[in-house]
Amino acid sequence: MCGNNVYGTMYVLISVFMVSPEGRMQVTENSSIAKNERQIPVESGFEYKDSRWKLGENSFVSKDVAAPRIWSDIVYPFIKSAPIVERPNPELPLPVQVKRNLFPDWVDWKKVDPSGLRFSTRSCLAQAGVDINLPSRVDPVYTGHELGFFQDDIDSLSKGKAVQKQLYLRSLFRRIDFSEDLGRFFYLDKRDKVAGSKLLDLFLENKVAVEGQYGKDYCFINEQGEPLLKDVNSLEVKGLRLFTSNKRFHIRESTELIKIHSKKDLEDNLLPGAGENFINLCETMSVTLAQDVAGCLETKQDGKDIHLNSPLIDPGWQGPIRLELTESQRNYVDMFLYNGERS
Repeated sequence: MCGNNVYGTMYVLISVFMVSPEGRMQVTENSSIAKNERQIPVESGFEYKDSRWKLGENSFVSKDVAAPRIWSDIVYPFIKSAPIVERPNPELPLPVQVKRNLFPDWVDWKKVDPSGLRFSTRSCLAQAGVDINLPSRVDPVYTGHELGFFQDDIDSLSKGKAVQKQLYLRSLFRRIDFSEDLGRFFYLDKRDKVAGSKLLDLFLENKVAVEGQYGKDYCFINEQGEPLLKDVNSLEVKGLRLFTSNKRFHIRESTELIKIHSKKDLEDNLLPGAGENFINLCETMSVTLAQDVAGCLETKQDGKDIHLNSPLIDPGWQGPIRLELTESQRNYVDMFLYNGERS
């Protein structure tokens, strides 16, 4: 989720944090209103052409991945001719050539664990019900599929050689005509993850802010994914839980092929209300990340998909985060933060 930089004044509702000498943070039950008038960069929209990130020392994000040549020969005609779906379409395999120039030049491939190299579906496609996955080697859901990256692939990329990988695409709603930009590969190294007192500092320094009330609209979580409410020990803080607002959306009903090539196309086809979609399309309260902070949503829990495969939140993001939850009753998503900046 990213776009062109603009600048604006931000007014943010935040809770008052009080940190004790022991590293425990007291979070007030009734939030106060803090007014922040500093000028900050704001990201909006979903368009990205060369949005490679440098995340900390070891993590990175690729340029957008274009659909393969097989797209025009097999996949696109299938989507155009398919009837309106009453259930999710079967997965379509998409062979993709992964080239070294997709990734930033500075990547040290010797430090890359192949099992951690993942794919994120372009956000406007995910909101239209298009889910694209690179199966993980440790994911039992994809047993029998051609799986993700292996050490031989990493060795080849480090030498400038292209490797062949297979993505899997499903259209969950209906016939969608979408652009050839599918999403991005990304690698998040645990050494670049922000947790504990460093994560609390991001809030205290206004590098991260969430509109609303602590405990109701957002809260910190521990290693086990349990919410940390009134008495927060900085040593336990591992991530951030974002609860959904009351806003729900759905893709308009249509017997025609629906074009989703951009954010504008998406907004033209989105209507308020839950509708009869296969995902819970909703929003969090407004979230602000500084230009050197990136986020990643948790898309799986206990081996089960809970969110479509579109987890990346770009550095500099400001605004509600649109969620594509796979469970109609789920009202939150967990987000983990990383040191990040545009490359």
